[in-house]
This record gives sequence, C-alpha cells and structure tokens, in this order.
Amino acid sequence: MTIQGERLALCYRWEFLRRNQEYRNAFDAFASKHAEWFHMRGWWYDPETKYSKEDKRYIREHMAREAFFLQGNFDIAKLIPYEWAFGKTGEYELRPGLFVHVPKRFMFRSHGDVHSFGVASLAEEAKTLSGWEESEEWTPEYADALLYFRVDITFPVENLIAKFEREIRNARKAFSQTYGRLPRRELRPRRRFEEFDCYLRVWDLKQQGLSLPKIARQLYPEIEALERVTDHYRRAKELIAGGYREIE
Repeated sequence: MTIQGERLALCYRWEFLRRNQEYRNAFDAFASKHAEWFHMRGWWYDPETKYSKEDKRYIREHMAREAFFLQGNFDIAKLIPYEWAFGKTGEYELRPGLFVHVPKRFMFRSHGDVHSFGVASLAEEAKTLSGWEESEEWTPEYADALLYFRVDITFPVENLIAKFEREIRNARKAFSQTYGRLPRRELRPRRRFEEFDCYLRVWDLKQQGLSLPKIARQLYPEIEALERVTDHYRRAKELIAGGYREIE
C-alpha cells in the first residue's frame, strides 16, 4: 500500500471509531476520573505537556492499567479526544502551529474478541502507553490478563506445526467432500475509500434527527435513493461498531 493509502486508512479508521458511543463514553469516563490531576499537570495527549519523574510514576501506578486496557479494547495507539478530526491529511491542528497526527492501531490484528500482537512484544507496547515513557525499567504485571491463550510446548515445535497442518488438510478435504470446492476468501476486506465519505455523511445526518427518506432526498434529489442511503447507514453502523478495525 502507498503511504497515502496507509494514511487514508488510518484517517477513516479514526473517523468511524470516534463516532463509536462506547469509545466516547470510555474516553469521557477516563478523562473525567483523572481530570483534576490533568488540569494541574497537563493533558496526556498534548505534545507540549512535560511530566516529571514523579508524575510518570503516578501515571504508571494509577492510570496506565486503565489506559492500556482501553487502547487494546478499541485498537488504537493513543487515547485522544473524539472531537479531533484529522481529515485526509492525517494531521490535526491542536493549537496554531502545533499539529498532532492520527494514531496508528495498537493491536496488529484483531479477530472478533481475540487480539493478537504480531511481532511486537506486549511488554514493549505497554511500556509506552499513550506516549507516557518511563526511563526506569518496568514490566506491567496486568498485561498477561489481555492474553487469551497460553501454549505450553513440551515437545519439538516442528511436530506441533506438522500436526496442525495435517489437521487443516484433513478438515479441508472433509469440507470439499461434503460441500464441494472451498469458497475463495479475500485475505483483507476491500477498501472502499470512495464510499466511506458517503457512509459518514449519511450517519451524521441521521444523528442530527433526519429520517433516511429525508436524507435520500437531500443527498440524491434527482434519483430514488432510499435503498442506497439505507445501505450506507447500515455499513456506517457496522464500521462504527467495530468494523473500523478491518480498514487496511
């Protein structure tokens, strides 16, 4: 994928996520819970905020566990206000002349409720929670709670892999014999960058109180477009509810 494509994927992923009510509630709860502390020492998402060693220790002991959980839950590298709109540039002007960039994803792959971290180690990801680096070495004991599977290998890995491959071959053969040829499957959902803006526009108008028939007449006054608008709303709802994770 081109650099521009990667940036667009990040921007659209954020655009759908920031409309997710669960994320909004979680962000508000976290920010309001620690609001007094952040008001005195600066908000974590402000690049110009500088924390002392004691501040970092306090964050590590009283906030990091919660922040790490939220990052993993919503698949985002940094907790940021949902009001921020990065647009297609991938930048947001926080203050005149001060720009922040759309955060990359936190988990490398997500499948339903099970998250896998790819190559990066969990400890390294947790070590830089929301950009809160700590110079002293530390290992978050709570990190293991996010791992769904732990495999105890007491025999050669080659044997384990061979067994898995054999079982997969047998399963594929049994499926083919019963149901016919296996259906082809795309490794990644197709990106629909050109349609995402339509999805978002329909969603936002619906949140403003307009009915789908009114939205159809407003956006497509010259054609009968209720079915199209209904489909756009359905797709927006799916992406906001969690489908944003699959935008690559």
